[in-house]
Amino acid sequence: MTYTPRYTNQALKDIKKLPTNLKRKVEKTIKLLIDDPFSGKPLMGTLALIILVLMVGPRQDIYKRLLRFLES
Repeated sequence: MTYTPRYTNQALKDIKKLPTNLKRKVEKTIKLLIDDPFSGKPLMGTLALIILVLMVGPRQDIYKRLLRFLES
C-alpha cells in the first residue's frame, strides 16, 4: 500500500515560511513516513487522543465523496 501525503493550506503556508534547510528536513521526514507510517514518534498526552474526521456520510456514497474531496 502506498501512502500519499495531503497538506492543509495552513501546512503549505507553514512549510513555505521555513528556511531551506528545514524544508529539506520536513520533505525527508515526510518521505520516511510515506515508506513507514509507524516510524515516527507517537504523539503523547492529549495529542495522542486526537482523531481527524475528514468526512461523514452514508456508506454507499462516502467513498466517492471522499475521493472527490481528496482529488480537489
